[in-house]
Amino acid sequence: MDLKLLQVFKAVYEQGSLSAAADFLDVTQPAVTASIKKLEAELDYQLFIRSGRSIMPSPDGVQLYDKIYQHINAIQDSLSAKQTLNVYAVETTYFVLGDVPNINLKESPAYEEQIYADLRAGVVDIAIDYFSLKESAFLYEDVLQETLVGVHNSKSSFTYQEYMQATHILVNLRRHNQSIVELFGKLGSRNVGSTANGTTNAIIAANKTNSVTVTTRSLIPFAEQLGMVAFELPFEAKSIGVKLTYHKRYKNDPLFKSIIANIKQVLKYN
Repeated sequence: MDLKLLQVFKAVYEQGSLSAAADFLDVTQPAVTASIKKLEAELDYQLFIRSGRSIMPSPDGVQLYDKIYQHINAIQDSLSAKQTLNVYAVETTYFVLGDVPNINLKESPAYEEQIYADLRAGVVDIAIDYFSLKESAFLYEDVLQETLVGVHNSKSSFTYQEYMQATHILVNLRRHNQSIVELFGKLGSRNVGSTANGTTNAIIAANKTNSVTVTTRSLIPFAEQLGMVAFELPFEAKSIGVKLTYHKRYKNDPLFKSIIANIKQVLKYN
């Protein structure tokens, strides 16, 4: 018997529905349905009974679950035992997480779609970033609230007109196919000098060209080290929620729990 069929059965039993199990396993619902039908054909008995729009385990299904769930857990634990986790972190958090044990820290890609693709493929285990969209296969935890500010070499305040007429360094960081400024603030067309990969690179470029750029409040000390000054943006900008996300299948994984607790503790005091 294919072990994967029993893993699918266990997921449906524990999640309580085919669609929830599909989200948990990060596969399509038809694939889950096909696996359950194949397992029922091999066992020659029904595993789930439909009750309206929901499903309930049959008596035979309950007995099967009781027999196999501990063994499946043990196999999954032995196969997934890791010592370290790969973590994507947006720049706001990247510079303060270096001392968290048992993680391989990487800077988040510019595009949100790439982050999700890498989480699904197992390239990374955890991502800490600005997520504009949530996907049902993942769990999300709030870890930090950020606000946007502007930085410039000398001016500590801008009118809206002065700001729009200034030369801007844009950050190549897109979420939901929008730049961070477009996503969290309403702003018209600006005079763009260049585009930088990452907020720290944008600050450096703005410093060298006497331009303005937008960054997060937590990166003001970095800008000040370059002799720059921060200013409040002359337009309404929303606060930015930084979230930590990982796949639902790791909800009860001891290593994930430990590392997530350490990450949240570090970010709490920075």
